Amino acid sequence: MDTASLKKILSLVLSKNLVNFYYIIFFLSLSLIFFAIYFHPRVGDDYYFTQSVLNNPNFIEYYLHYYFNWTGRSLQSLLTFWVFSNNLNLIIYKFSLLPSILFTFYFFLKKILKIKIKFLSIDFIILFICFWFICPAINETIFWTSGSINYLVPLFFSIFYLGIFSGTVEKKKNILVFIFYSISSFLAGSSHLQAFSGCFVISSFLMFLYYKENINKFKSLLIFYFLFLVGGMVLIFAPGNFERLGNFNFETSTISTIYKSILFMASSIFYLGDTQSSLIYFLTIILLFFLFFKKISVKFLIDKSNYIWLVAFFFSLICVIPVINSVTTRVVFFPVFLLTTFFLNI
Repeated sequence: MDTASLKKILSLVLSKNLVNFYYIIFFLSLSLIFFAIYFHPRVGDDYYFTQSVLNNPNFIEYYLHYYFNWTGRSLQSLLTFWVFSNNLNLIIYKFSLLPSILFTFYFFLKKILKIKIKFLSIDFIILFICFWFICPAINETIFWTSGSINYLVPLFFSIFYLGIFSGTVEKKKNILVFIFYSISSFLAGSSHLQAFSGCFVISSFLMFLYYKENINKFKSLLIFYFLFLVGGMVLIFAPGNFERLGNFNFETSTISTIYKSILFMASSIFYLGDTQSSLIYFLTIILLFFLFFKKISVKFLIDKSNYIWLVAFFFSLICVIPVINSVTTRVVFFPVFLLTTFFLNI
């Protein structure tokens, strides 16, 4: 079936009555997602963080304990302390999660994919549903409170940080927007190593391009890039990271590690062996090409700037190799996002 025939069928499907029906189904689905997030019980790390907050009721002590003994993820320390301090904070967090997903997804479409689209339009709904289906391990990265803090929220700030490079943010014009992007830049760097790795590759490449072609834009973005790097240094050089790595006492040979790393890299696009999820992923990508892209020209295929997303995808996988013996499906959460952005930027 060619593109023209598919679009004719789509125009028939998008009649007014059916569109209203789609909206009803969509908002009903959002309600179910909200209930799944809200009523998801505390499991695993949720209890651990709750007890940690009770043991360290002072935030500074709590942060330093984690920074020197467990992790350099500043956003994780901040949010886990606030969320698990009392039930009201946990409720506020759960209530805000779904609106944040919708808003950030709209920002992603407008700023990074540069798709002209209206919020909650039919096109927006179709894209949102497609991205929802290809999101890896949503039970661990979205519904689970600790999982969303470690994966979903860092993705939010990574998207905001990368969105800066599609425009300019001037301190004089809007100080609040400037502060928001400054904080987002630091948190994008200090929230998760995979997010930092991917964003570092992309933003460094864009900064290099702007330095050569648009020095004024380079200067306007320099402060955000600097804050991002500072956040990355805070994350990477935290003593707690090395303490945590010491807990993984897997006695494996170098050859075994190389073999597992190659297998991990090769199977990442197949959701580490989840055949059904990987099939849905590639079918969804094909569907998006038919629905939202008129044609793929040779010019776009040879445009080197698009391939930086593919490089970022590989870097976000490489940084996991030190803990290759303990990887799970959720570690492809950031790589899949970067790979999908690459495909949709072609």
